[in-house]
Order: sequence, then C-alpha cells, then structure tokens
Amino acid sequence: MSTVIPARTRNGDSQFKIPGWNTYVREKHDVALEAYNAWIYAGKPRHGYVFECMKRSTAVFKLAVRYCKNNVEQMKADACAEGLKDKDANMFWRSVYKFSNNKATNLATCVGR
Repeated sequence: MSTVIPARTRNGDSQFKIPGWNTYVREKHDVALEAYNAWIYAGKPRHGYVFECMKRSTAVFKLAVRYCKNNVEQMKADACAEGLKDKDANMFWRSVYKFSNNKATNLATCVGR
C-alpha cells in the first residue's frame, strides 16, 4: 500500500506530544471534554450553568497544557529523578540518554571556516 500512496515519516518531535500530559493534563482534559459534550447536548447556550462549567473546565485544561509546555525541562528532570528514586538504574540512564544531546555528532561537518 505504501508504494501506491506516498507517505512521509515524521521524526519523534511532534507538537502534539506534551511532556507531563499523564501527570498534569489528562484528568483536566477528560473533565473539559465531558463539559463540552454537555454544552453541545444543551444546545450551545451562551450563558447559564452549563456554559460556565464548559468555559471554566476549558480554561483549567488550557492552563495545565500551558504549564507543561513552559516547563518542559523540569518535566524531563522529573522523569530522570523518578528513575533514580525508584532505584531503577536502567530507567534512569535510559531517560538521561533520551534527554541528552544524542543528536550531536562526533565528526566535523565543516573544515576551515
């Protein structure tokens, strides 16, 4: 199928991968989704209890996403510390390797500049 339909592969860095999603955001996302569906079911009112719940839960969700995006380095450090706290050396070194500058090359790419 891939020979017929051209496809491109993406590297692992995506704008949709948010560090800390499971820790900070997932629960708020579920609440916001429920409130949004209730708002849709109520006929998309522009005022009232259902509208306020939807608006408040969406704001809390967006605040959590913004927190995670602004504290990416802290999330990475927390992931490394988690492996160290659990006394799991393999997990610790795997996370250190993953978050370190593993894309740097040991070879010179230009000479005489």
